[in-house]
Amino acid sequence: MLSLPRRLELLAWAAKTGAWIIEDDYDGEFRYHGRPLPALKSLDDAGRVFYAGSFSKVLSPGLRLGYLVVPSSELERFQRVAELFAPSPSLLDQMVVADFMIEGHFARHVKRMRKLYAERRKALISALHMFFGDEIVLDVPLGGMHVIARFVAREDDVAMAARAQRAGLAPLALSLCTAGGSRQSGLLLSFTNIPVEAAEREVQRLHRSLR
Repeated sequence: MLSLPRRLELLAWAAKTGAWIIEDDYDGEFRYHGRPLPALKSLDDAGRVFYAGSFSKVLSPGLRLGYLVVPSSELERFQRVAELFAPSPSLLDQMVVADFMIEGHFARHVKRMRKLYAERRKALISALHMFFGDEIVLDVPLGGMHVIARFVAREDDVAMAARAQRAGLAPLALSLCTAGGSRQSGLLLSFTNIPVEAAEREVQRLHRSLR
């Protein structure tokens, strides 16, 4: 997550060089400590940022709705291109979501979900410490929907993820998300779909599957 000074440097670079920035903020609503950092788009005076997001995480993946906030200089071009998309997203769904936001329901929904996810995140972290102890080091971002468990023994994370998946769990091997020479090992663990009361049970299943 870029600091505010680095964000301003990036925007200044884009304005100077005529570059475009695509800001993919798919889970930016979920930050659990401190004030949320402003989106690049909200600081973009030069019109160099395309701000992309989705309602899949914050409302429902069944909606199949995303959005792109386009610089005003590019609106006409994007409108022409969007008309070529087929099939287009349901107009009724778009109108319902728009009203949901305009009437303030979306902001209240996000506030409730942020509180719920913070509780589930805390429960998962506690359970991981309980069952794995010093076998793991947790990387806990300030926001988002995942924590990263890095195993001190540095086992093959792809094989570990496969064993957990055979037990009905769904961690992702961190090495599959890295590029370049520094291959990182660990498991990417989601907490959003694990109720507080189920955290210990699910982590115990993970612990058993990796034995």
